Amino acid sequence: MSPDPTNVLPEVAAAERLRQHLAEIAHERDRAYRALQEREAELARIQRIARVGGLEIDFRDGVKNRRSPEYLLVHGLPAEAANETYEDWVRRIHPEDRARKVKHLFDALKSASEDYTAEYRIIRPSDGEIRWIRVVAKIERDRDGHALRLVGADLDVSDQMLAQATLRESEERFRLIADSAPVPIWVTKLDRTRSFANQAYLDFLGLPFERAIVFDWRKVLHPEDLPRILQEQVAGEASLKPFVLEARYKDAAGEFRWLRSESQPRWDPTGKHIGFIGVAHDITAAKQAESDLRRLNEILELRISERTAQLESNEAQMRAIFETSHQYQALLNPHGDVVYANKTALAGIRANAVDVIGQPFWETPWFSGTGGMRAAVLDAFMTVMKGEEVQIAMKLRLPIGERYFDFAMRPLRDQHGTVIAAVPEAIDITERRQGEEALRQSQKMEAVGQLTGGVAHDFNNLLTIIRSATDFLRRRDLPEERRRRYIDAISDTVERASKLTAQLLAFARRQPLKPQVFNVGAQVESVAQLIRPLVGGRIRIEVGIDDPDCFAIADIAQFETALINLAVNGRDAMGGEGQLTIGVRKVQTIRRSARSPPAAATSSPSR
Repeated sequence: MSPDPTNVLPEVAAAERLRQHLAEIAHERDRAYRALQEREAELARIQRIARVGGLEIDFRDGVKNRRSPEYLLVHGLPAEAANETYEDWVRRIHPEDRARKVKHLFDALKSASEDYTAEYRIIRPSDGEIRWIRVVAKIERDRDGHALRLVGADLDVSDQMLAQATLRESEERFRLIADSAPVPIWVTKLDRTRSFANQAYLDFLGLPFERAIVFDWRKVLHPEDLPRILQEQVAGEASLKPFVLEARYKDAAGEFRWLRSESQPRWDPTGKHIGFIGVAHDITAAKQAESDLRRLNEILELRISERTAQLESNEAQMRAIFETSHQYQALLNPHGDVVYANKTALAGIRANAVDVIGQPFWETPWFSGTGGMRAAVLDAFMTVMKGEEVQIAMKLRLPIGERYFDFAMRPLRDQHGTVIAAVPEAIDITERRQGEEALRQSQKMEAVGQLTGGVAHDFNNLLTIIRSATDFLRRRDLPEERRRRYIDAISDTVERASKLTAQLLAFARRQPLKPQVFNVGAQVESVAQLIRPLVGGRIRIEVGIDDPDCFAIADIAQFETALINLAVNGRDAMGGEGQLTIGVRKVQTIRRSARSPPAAATSSPSR
C-alpha cells in the first residue's frame, strides 16, 4: 500500500527547512570563526609590532606559567618555552634586578591589590641582549583574598627606558653645566615661580633650592629701581620676545649688586608659551667703570675747555708776537704752500694775506723778482722736509727795494717727530750790512793810516833814488852806459812807486763784497809787500807757500784786511821786534755742488 502523498510532502518540506536552517547556522559559525581568526591574527600582529606579549600565572596548584607566542618573541624564547617554569623565568631576570623583582612580586601577591605593575631587565637567551620589560596585570583573588591567577601583558619598553635614561643624563648634564656657570641661571613658569635655578642663583640669594624657586625678587630689588623694573618686566613678558633688565639687587651678604638679566620665552612642543629662561650677569664693575668714565669725561671736558682757552690765549699771544715781530715769518704746509705770513713779511712785498695764502712759497713776490731764487728756495724746502734746517744769505729785489736777508727755514714736527710743516724766517740785515761795510771801510782807513808811515818812508827812499839818478844825469861828462843805467833805475823806481800806490788805493777803495775764487798764495805774497813797511824794520817777515795751487772763495778785500789786521796784532804782541811768519798750506779740498745757490745766496745747512 503506497503512502499518502498528502502526508509525505509536509515532512519533506520540514526536513528541507531544517537542513537549510542548519546550513545557515554552520555558515554563520564559519564566518564568525574566520572573523575571530582574523581579529586574533590582527591582534597578534599588533602585539608583535608593539612588543606586547600575554602571560598567565596560575597559583592554584603550584606555579604554572602560560606564555603567548608574542611573549616568547619579546623574551627571546623558543616555542617550547610557552610553559616555562618559575625558575627559568627567575634565571632570565638581570642579576641586578632579580632580588628586587621577586620581592616585589610576592609583596603584590600578599597584598589585597588587584592591580600589578613592575619594570625590570632581562637577558634574552636568544641573543644575550638586555631588554627592559614592563608588566601590566590583574590579580584574581578568592573570597579570602588569596591570589588565584595573574593575567597580564609584558611590554618591551627598552626604547622608552633608553630615552628616559638619555633624558635624565641630559638633564643631569645640563644641571652640572648650569651649576658650574658663574652666573645665575633659572627657568620660570607662567606663575613666575621657577622650575629650575642653578647654584649661582642659590648662592646669590643665600637660600636653599626649595625656597629660592619661589622667592619674590621684589624683596631684594633696590627701591629706586623697583618702579622702572616692574614696568619693563611686564612689557617684556607681554611681548613674548627676548628682553633685558638692568637693576640693583641685594645679595646674600647684604650688598647691592648691579645685575643685567636676559630673558627668552620658552615654548612647549605644540608651540604654547610656558614661561621664560633667564641668565643674569654681574655688571657692578662695568657700572662703576662707566660711572668713573663719566666723571673722567666730565673732568676731561673741563680740562679740554681750560686747555682750549689756554691754547686760544697762547695762540693770540703768539699771533700778537708774530704780527709785531720785525722778522719776515711764514708757515708752509707739507706741499710748500703758504698757510700764514705775518705783517712784516707782507709789508715787504706790499701785499695782503689773500695775495699769497695757498701759493707755493717759491712762487710768491718775495722771490719772483730775483733771478735764481725760486730754485734755491725750492731746494731749501725739500731739504727741510727731510728734517734738516737750512740757512741762506740772500739779496732780494722786493717791491720795497733791494734788501739783504739772513734767511732760515726749519722743520715743524708733530708729537711723533714727523715733519708736518716748514717755518721760514728772514731777518732784514740791509742796515746791518751797510753798517758792517762802513766798519770795514773804517778798518781799512785805520790800516791805511798805519801804513802811511811805512809807505811814506818807502816813497822817500824811492824819491831819493830818483833824485840821485837825476843829479847824476845832469853831468855832461857822464858816460852813455851809466846814463842808461840811471835812466833804468829811475824807470824801475817809478814802476815800484806806481805798484805801491796801486796796492794802497786798491786796499783803501770802498767796494761791495764780491766773493770770488783766487789763488791764496799769490794774494798773500802781494799783501806781504804792504805789510813789510807796516810792521817796521825790526820785524822780519817770512812767507812760506807750501802749495802754489791753493784756492779759496772769498771777498779779496776782506781777505787782505783780515791779513793786515793779523800782522798788526802780531807786531803789537811782539813789541815791534821779532819774526812774523805767514804760511799757506792746503788742509781741505772744497768742491762747489751743482745745486749750490748763486753767489748772491750762499746756503749752509745746520747740523
